Amino acid sequence: SGDNSNTQYACLALRSCMQANVIIPDDVFQLTLKWLEKNQQSDGGWGYASPHGNQITPAYGSMSVGALGSLIICKFYITKKIPDRDTNVLKGLEWIIKNFTVTENPKFKPPEYWHFYYLYAMERLGAFLETEEFGSNLWYPVGAKFLLEKQEGSGSWNQGRIDDTCFAILFLRRATKPLRAKITGDKE
Repeated sequence: SGDNSNTQYACLALRSCMQANVIIPDDVFQLTLKWLEKNQQSDGGWGYASPHGNQITPAYGSMSVGALGSLIICKFYITKKIPDRDTNVLKGLEWIIKNFTVTENPKFKPPEYWHFYYLYAMERLGAFLETEEFGSNLWYPVGAKFLLEKQEGSGSWNQGRIDDTCFAILFLRRATKPLRAKITGDKE
């Protein structure tokens, strides 16, 4: 049935290829887009596994922000535009706004699992959409405040977990580059 987590990482890899001028055939983005649209749930979010396969998982934070970021990557490389008015994008954003929090992975049980992965996926989504807000939520200042308050004396997060520490640093650094190239001095 596939899973939306690996789809997310494949989309990030495809994006890296395109940035390095390794051209990916359009049908790869079209097929991936078809998968993501098919697996978007009626509430606008995404779960880990396909709702059309054997393993149905309800929508939750890390998969929803990750899958929406992947959908945006595909649509961007198909249309060469940020799809900020697209129906599926708007439906996904509604889910994210409705469930917005930085203190847990919303709708996941238990909510502390994959929390830092969720925050980093949120950072990517903000970069891809070139937005500072999800609804009225200023995602970066709120997320940065939360992370800085949770940083441990050693400099790490979540009892020294390497993966969570890396996700926290990527969020704080705003490590994701926008899909559209920015030229220094551009005013937008």
